[in-house]
Amino acid sequence: MLFAIIWLIILEGFRWNIGTDWEPYFDFFMGEDNSHMGVAYLWLNKIVRSFSSSYTSMTLLIAILTYATMYGLFRKFSPAPIMSILIYYCSMLGLLGSNRQFIAVIISVCSLYFVFHRKLFLFILSLAIAASFHFTALVFIPVYFIYGKVVPSKVIVLIILASFFISISHIVNRIPFVESVAMLDIITDGTRNFSSNIDSYVGTVSIIGSLKRLLFVFVAIMLRKKINNAYYDFFLYLYCIGTIIYLLFNGSVIQLMAGRGALYYSLYETLVIPYIVLNINLLRVQQKAVWISLFALYLFLMWRDINSYYLLDGVDIFNPYRSILL
Repeated sequence: MLFAIIWLIILEGFRWNIGTDWEPYFDFFMGEDNSHMGVAYLWLNKIVRSFSSSYTSMTLLIAILTYATMYGLFRKFSPAPIMSILIYYCSMLGLLGSNRQFIAVIISVCSLYFVFHRKLFLFILSLAIAASFHFTALVFIPVYFIYGKVVPSKVIVLIILASFFISISHIVNRIPFVESVAMLDIITDGTRNFSSNIDSYVGTVSIIGSLKRLLFVFVAIMLRKKINNAYYDFFLYLYCIGTIIYLLFNGSVIQLMAGRGALYYSLYETLVIPYIVLNINLLRVQQKAVWISLFALYLFLMWRDINSYYLLDGVDIFNPYRSILL
């Protein structure tokens, strides 16, 4: 596990000119871009630049913070940490380069310490800091009030199914002022062109993404009684919330913003899925087949995510891999 973490830190920390938003973040670090990036990210850049003028210092710092946090989370809560690392890497690689949101997500994960120890003020303070990097971190506030609650499985299933039908009906697009919410996301994101046409962010519903989440959630719910673990229930709730957000806004005009918000919750599939694999009643050969199938699924999802940029814009921002060490 430690070897995998170190390897991924090297892979992502020493990358060069690859990943999303490379140019705006690089220009901002070098002082050539005055676009709005948030006060916290501005000061972080200043602090790092006071030690080094190389942008690699920033990418390496973010990689260390990210994987050190994931190492702590998986080591303490995952029944299969290596599998959690696989799921995390394959799910997040397509977002590599989203510096401010990665930092916000890291802080949100660390804020769970205050949730478990019931320190509301410190929890809110940590999310305020996260929001100063990326305002979407505020969607994580309900987590404090979810912990320790018992929600019947039937209620969860009904809410998720309702979200799915709302998604395919495209009702969200007909909500008054919904485009203003989408524009708020564009304006407050310093890495994007403010003149972007909002219609370009409207897409079709991702059937694969929806079915994957529905399958995992329903199987995870069926295993609740067998696993009978308070932490498992809590992380399952978080994954369910991420699924609901994803289903509600998938394909809508606020798809981009909803995807960013869902990220803070859907991250916990890295903990839920290993529990599923280890607790379904299968023969040893069958369990190995499930592991291999999941491995293939996440490799496919990773391939899809990193190639989506090329399919949309004709620019491959991940291939070939480039590093300052090569």
